[in-house]
Amino acid sequence: MKKIACILLMVAMSLSIIGCSGNNVKETGIVENNSSETGTSMQETGKRMIEVEVGEPFLVNAKYGQYIVTINGMEKTDWWQRKHNNDVKHVLLIHYEVENVSFSSLLSSGVQLNPDSFKITGSNNYAMSAFTTYYDDVEPVGNVEPGEKKSGSMAYEIDKEADAYTVIFKNSTGDLAKTYIDLQ
Repeated sequence: MKKIACILLMVAMSLSIIGCSGNNVKETGIVENNSSETGTSMQETGKRMIEVEVGEPFLVNAKYGQYIVTINGMEKTDWWQRKHNNDVKHVLLIHYEVENVSFSSLLSSGVQLNPDSFKITGSNNYAMSAFTTYYDDVEPVGNVEPGEKKSGSMAYEIDKEADAYTVIFKNSTGDLAKTYIDLQ
């Protein structure tokens, strides 16, 4: 009974936070409690990948709480040239924001996105991989504690430039949201 009350309270608090933010937030999936009296496992059901626009926030329902992600855009940099002194590859920055509604686990006190959180492909179907060097005081967001909201950028390298890119946000359960970014 306490578990049900806690879940209902968490849902009510999450809805009130989302309702007060004034933003229309798309939801990526629904967390459903499948625990018995002795078990505590939860799984995500009704999961579907949604399409979002640049700047449109989406809610991620995870096993240990909820957080909101917004993909704010992408820009080309000269970072590959700076590091390798050639133009063999290119580096793009994806700009994003994370708002931790209620996510916390035993392993982490907050949301931590990493380069694997985004799967990026160009319109020419070339996939991007993480670029590990950062310049100009641009860094990934890092840990976002419950109740916090942080913005940052992540760098990716690609062999061939494209005019448009598909950015897929994913977590351990799979692909959750897709954004198309046109760099023309």
